[in-house]
Amino acid sequence: MAAARPLNHPEMVRYAGAVVEALGARGCPPDERWDEARGVALYWTTVTECRPRGLLVFWHVTDGWQTVPLNDDGVPVMAESQPLSIDTVAAPDAVAEALLPLVRGDAPPAA
Repeated sequence: MAAARPLNHPEMVRYAGAVVEALGARGCPPDERWDEARGVALYWTTVTECRPRGLLVFWHVTDGWQTVPLNDDGVPVMAESQPLSIDTVAAPDAVAEALLPLVRGDAPPAA
């Protein structure tokens, strides 16, 4: 099966928006969203009892979804980056479901 073509910028922005909406519908919207030329970064920086450290989630149009924990100072720990085991352009609801345990602090980022 041929790989799907990468999304163009307007498609990417709509896709990321749909993922953020799906996360918001589950009560876990990101604290920040940064759209870049070929990807998106979602940040959960608010520390809660169940999430003592923040989380950064990157999505790149060709590389897919990656999670990166934040240290106590809010700096991404790139050495602990992990890919998510979902399709590069998975359905927004599927992305939200894959991220929920990580965002809520129920599970460490893992491949």
